[in-house]
Amino acid sequence: MATARAAQKDSAIKDMFAKLMGKKVRTKKEGRLTPDVTIDIDAPVNRPFLENLFTTLRDDIAALKQDLAADVKDIRLNMSELEQRVDSLEWGKVIIETRSQRSTSKRSSH
Repeated sequence: MATARAAQKDSAIKDMFAKLMGKKVRTKKEGRLTPDVTIDIDAPVNRPFLENLFTTLRDDIAALKQDLAADVKDIRLNMSELEQRVDSLEWGKVIIETRSQRSTSKRSSH
């Protein structure tokens, strides 16, 4: 889920840089990779575009942090649930062993 979003954002960033530099974006077509966009450092800078780009990047990073925090929370909840199940299984094992020992001791006492 997060990987697909990251790929879309990566593509959007490439498009933004390409527009900034006046170059056509090359994409993956028909299973073969084409070279990435080359950025001309000496090209004139479009300030509003750059401000928009950095705002978008900042917002995307914030969204990714929130997604990551939610994923971490889900993982912790799942771990907690698994730990509870393991504890329950261990208690069940103790009860079974205790009953087994009782029945064995009752048989040996007869």
